[in-house]
Amino acid sequence: MARILSNTGIVTGQTVEALQVSQSIDAFTGAKSYDITVSGSFTVTGSAIFSGSTALVGISGNDSDNDGSVIVLDPSTNTLYTTGSYGGAGSGSPGPKGQKGEIGSKGQTGADSTTAGPTGPKGSFGPKGQKGAVGPSGNKGEKGQASTTAGPTGPKGQTGAGNTGPKGEKGTSGTTGSKGEKGTNGITGPKGIKGSDGNKGSKGEASSAVGPTGPKGQTGAGNTGPKGEKGQTGADSTEVGPKGAVGPTGPKGSDGNKGTKGEASAVVGPTGPKGQTGTGNTGPKGQKGEASTTAGPTGPKGQTGTGTTGPKGSDGNKGTKGEVGTTGPKGTKGAPSAVAGPKGEKGTTGAGTTGPKGSKGEEGSGGGGLTGAIYNNQITYIVSQSGTDHTLYVVSTGNLYAGLTWSRTSATLTVTSPAHGLLVGDYVVIRNMSEDYSYLMVRTVADINTFTLTVPASGGSSGTTGAYIPALHASTVTGTSNVTAVILEAPSTGNVKLNMYSQFTSEQADPMTLTLPTGVTNGAGFGEKATMFIPTVSGITQDGTGAAGGFSPVLSFTLGASINTISISSIGEEIDSIFNLKF
Repeated sequence: MARILSNTGIVTGQTVEALQVSQSIDAFTGAKSYDITVSGSFTVTGSAIFSGSTALVGISGNDSDNDGSVIVLDPSTNTLYTTGSYGGAGSGSPGPKGQKGEIGSKGQTGADSTTAGPTGPKGSFGPKGQKGAVGPSGNKGEKGQASTTAGPTGPKGQTGAGNTGPKGEKGTSGTTGSKGEKGTNGITGPKGIKGSDGNKGSKGEASSAVGPTGPKGQTGAGNTGPKGEKGQTGADSTEVGPKGAVGPTGPKGSDGNKGTKGEASAVVGPTGPKGQTGTGNTGPKGQKGEASTTAGPTGPKGQTGTGTTGPKGSDGNKGTKGEVGTTGPKGTKGAPSAVAGPKGEKGTTGAGTTGPKGSKGEEGSGGGGLTGAIYNNQITYIVSQSGTDHTLYVVSTGNLYAGLTWSRTSATLTVTSPAHGLLVGDYVVIRNMSEDYSYLMVRTVADINTFTLTVPASGGSSGTTGAYIPALHASTVTGTSNVTAVILEAPSTGNVKLNMYSQFTSEQADPMTLTLPTGVTNGAGFGEKATMFIPTVSGITQDGTGAAGGFSPVLSFTLGASINTISISSIGEEIDSIFNLKF
């Protein structure tokens, strides 16, 4: 049996349950069977398919005796009309009634549903029950035993009119009977009849506010013309439409007002990124400078000659041993030969006995291998600093180049390092030169063996035991107290490996990105999935002078073109804070 839409439980001020809404959706989507009754006009847009018996009530002639009017469909307007009786439809006699079609076979029973059906609507409250009859009185208790305690004195009787008789003996008091059990409560009686309505109140004064809009009037009784059938829906396209053209670039905003010049800072700002090479023409060659009074750096070692070694000569006759002559004067040093001479034969071992062992000589001032101190090739340095707003530290390892000749002229430090491989814009940390443990940028590269750095015009002027370790540098830092992007780059050579990145900011409010150099042997990896050496991260807040607080930065990674960019979020503490990434 089909269901009927119900408004039971839908009351103003009460909660509307999901079932009270879903029943309408189930009814009009065909999910469940409902009897729908329409009062008034019913307009259908699109095709209407009727299954089962269809009765067109209100159109004359639609009766079961086939003796009324005929229903005719006008195909030009899809409108139903009624004509006269069957006799007026034509001169021919009606054809015989067709045989009743056979009843179709019963369909298979559907499989049991695995999903529970929706909960039925809540039933309405039943009528209140009638008040129950008063329960019967309890049984009278049995007479109690004689009491050993005198009962209460009875009320004083009226004085008799006769003479006072003799005083009778006092009878014994009976015991008080036990209290009977309380009867059960009767059923609550029916609710009283509603009182009559009160008198109608007097008419209120005219309101200055506009009253609510009245309900919409009923639709006019005129017939709506038939609507044409809805065309078939076109098939979905299998081709993607063309991409729209890129919109024009918006106009450039006007320049903001120039800020007032800040006071001179007592702290040296970070070195700016390397500028682009100028496009101007090369200037004319300068005049030859005067001869230098300082020896220039030693030139590179020349290549070994390509001449062949001459043939070994035949052994001559051994001559007699001559007397030891006096030592002649030392000859002048000959010019270096361009051709290596033949290797002489090994002389015969002397027949003399080994002399006594000499005493131990004084300890020499130099050791073997590297000259001077041995330096740690793990270095810590600042790649960017902006006053108290931010400080960015990097810890890395790299090749140690030691035992180097260096010289300083004013603020220019020249370092000689054979086949150094560095380029202008690379960074190094120098050791034991005009100053020690300084993070500096390569300014010029004279040749494959020398480069220059800018240092303070103080300290030593030359030496032969200098050292340096190549280092990373920050080519881009976006933001001051709220740093949102940093790009680290590796030097051209040096097998540099990033070990830790540390970021202190005074008012970090937003997430940030850290872009890494992708070299495995000279960088941080992250060039492909197999070389994503995932770091660990931790952070603390540093507000005031009390205990530090903790926070937990979150790292996220991408696997596309930006595989070497790490996104760092949950760092917006907006107070002094620091976090570290350890690789």
